[in-house]
Amino acid sequence: MSYNFFVQKQIKCHKVLFIVAVAQMALSVYLILVMSDNISRFGYAGKVFRKMNSENLVYVTRTVNDNFENDFKEDELFEQFDALRTEYLQNGDNIVTATDKAWKDLGNPDANFEKINSDDISDMPYLKDTLYMETTPFITTNDPDESGSVVAVDSELSKLINYDVNQGKWLDNAQSTDKMIDVVVADNTRYKLNDILPIYDYELSFDDANDEIKYNIVDNGYKARIIGILDYGDASLDMTNTCTWLDSFNLYDMIGRYEENTLIALKEDMEECYKAYGVTEKKLDHTYVIAHLEDKIGEKQYDEIEDYLAKKRMAGVDMERIYSNTVDLERNEFSNSLIPTLAAGIFSIFSIIAISIFQMQYMNRKYQIYYYCGMEKGKEVVIQMLYSLFISTTAMILAFGIYISSGVIKYRSVIAAARKNGISENTISSWYSLSDYVHINFGAVIIIFVLTALIMLFSTMLCAFSVRYGKD
Repeated sequence: MSYNFFVQKQIKCHKVLFIVAVAQMALSVYLILVMSDNISRFGYAGKVFRKMNSENLVYVTRTVNDNFENDFKEDELFEQFDALRTEYLQNGDNIVTATDKAWKDLGNPDANFEKINSDDISDMPYLKDTLYMETTPFITTNDPDESGSVVAVDSELSKLINYDVNQGKWLDNAQSTDKMIDVVVADNTRYKLNDILPIYDYELSFDDANDEIKYNIVDNGYKARIIGILDYGDASLDMTNTCTWLDSFNLYDMIGRYEENTLIALKEDMEECYKAYGVTEKKLDHTYVIAHLEDKIGEKQYDEIEDYLAKKRMAGVDMERIYSNTVDLERNEFSNSLIPTLAAGIFSIFSIIAISIFQMQYMNRKYQIYYYCGMEKGKEVVIQMLYSLFISTTAMILAFGIYISSGVIKYRSVIAAARKNGISENTISSWYSLSDYVHINFGAVIIIFVLTALIMLFSTMLCAFSVRYGKD
């Protein structure tokens, strides 16, 4: 009789115990998958900031009070804008013309009051260098609804963050030419290495015949060449320009995921493109500034820097402090996730061992009968090992199936909600990726296999020590 016969015999004899063992094991595997995904998100997010873990790097933000005042200024500005535009609309102008006239009457102001530019802190005491990043909206296809953006980082910041790439190379190897700009894209991109994309801008006009706004693509001949694709989950420096709670400032206040149509380029390579499309600081979506201070700055010097920033209604947080706060926060969250996972894993091991003990008491008599019928000594150990392997394999298939299915369901729900809100398919594909909802961490797979090996080991050892063959 084959090993398969004996394994099936054990399952049939104790179906309920088999189901309980599989359920316990599946729960443990599922919790490991969920926990490892949460941990890996910090790992991916944190790895770029580990390179910036220095007290000589100070992230500059707006203060809370300044933000409140900026909100009032912004509200006041848009109230004036709405009043002027309404007046022009009542006089017969279309929406595009009325908008342009209203902004012109207001002096074409920059409506983003939170932005901080490198020149804003150019006279900061003990300033060695300024690391700068900016985001600019562009179109990377012929579809105006599928807008993209270019994240431009200066060369010094590029060297510092030095993202890991899954394919190709990082920006320190960029070789941009006159109108061909080397860029890096996120892991969820639809594009491939060495693809060449157009970089368009657009202008608004009004189609009187159809009574609708038209997006007119402006093509000045600039293109982007993809030289690198980032590793999964590389965090964007999607920082906030408003510091709310300095003592609890952490990486999750600062990071996000790069969207599919985001191109990352060197700021120096984008300068001529900006000029060609008339991109000024007013048109930038976001700007971020990190001050690189001189070495060996003492407490007295830091006080001078804080006084300087306070006068400009700004605040500074050193990157070492930000990273430390995040590590502490993640350590606490990790502990909260680890305890139930470990408890479930240990419970699974002991549960399966207890089931094995109960089965051994029953199977011991069976094995003696099989032994008298000619079964070789030691074969029962292999049978028990295969039985444990069958439990573990069934549990893993069940747990992985539930984990993947739940991720797919969440992804499809988000997609359905986006479609219901009228978002175009191109935009949906650029905003959402299945890998954001279903990601199996390699470390989790290792832990699961170790857990499986332990269960098989304990169960097999128990069988080896408990079986009695009778008299020779």
